[in-house]
Amino acid sequence: MNIKMKLPLTILAVFYLSASGLLAEKRISADDYFRQGEAALEVGEIEKARTAYMQALRINPKHGNARYRLVSLKSLSADIKLKMRKKQLAAISIPEITFEDIPLNEALEGLGVLIEKASENNFVPNFVLDDPTGLISNRSVSLRLKSVPANVALQYLLSQAAAREVWSEHVITIRPQGRRSSAAPEPIADPKPKADPFKRPLQRKK
Repeated sequence: MNIKMKLPLTILAVFYLSASGLLAEKRISADDYFRQGEAALEVGEIEKARTAYMQALRINPKHGNARYRLVSLKSLSADIKLKMRKKQLAAISIPEITFEDIPLNEALEGLGVLIEKASENNFVPNFVLDDPTGLISNRSVSLRLKSVPANVALQYLLSQAAAREVWSEHVITIRPQGRRSSAAPEPIADPKPKADPFKRPLQRKK
C-alpha cells in the first residue's frame, strides 16, 4: 500500500518542480536574456548579444530595452569592434623592447612583430604609415622598456615622432599630428575671387 502511494507522489513532485521552473522562466527570463545580451555586448560578442535580445523579445515582445538594443546593434557593431580591438592591444604585455635610434617605420614593424609574439598570434596590429611626404617615417625613435602594455609602447613611439594613430576595424594608420587622410587633402583657398556670372557689371557714366 505504501509503495503504491509513493509512486504517484513522486510523479506529482516531478510535475510540480517542472511547472514551477516554467513559471519562473516566464517571470524572469526576459530580463535575464536582456542582461546576458548586455554582458555579451560589453565584451564585443555581437551575435551572442543579438541572440539574447531576440530570446528576450520572444518571451516578452513588449521588452522595450531589448527591442531598442536589437535595432541599434547594426550601428553599434563597428564602434564595439573598434573598442574591443583597443582593449585587446592594451591587454598585451610585451616582456622587453629595445629600440635604439631607428626610424619610426622600422620601429613600428618591430613593435608589430613583438605584439604578435606576445599575443601568440592572436592579435595583428597591421600598422600602416600614411606619410606620403616622409615627414615622420624616418624620424629616429628610441625605446627601452620591460613588461610594458603594447598600447603604451605605441604611444611612446608616436610621441617621439610627433605622430598619431587612427584606428579602424583591421588597421592602425599612423599619420603626422594634425594631418588628415592623404586621400582627402585640405582645400586650398583661391587668392583671386571669382566673378559672379549673375552679377551685372557696373557701367561707367559718360
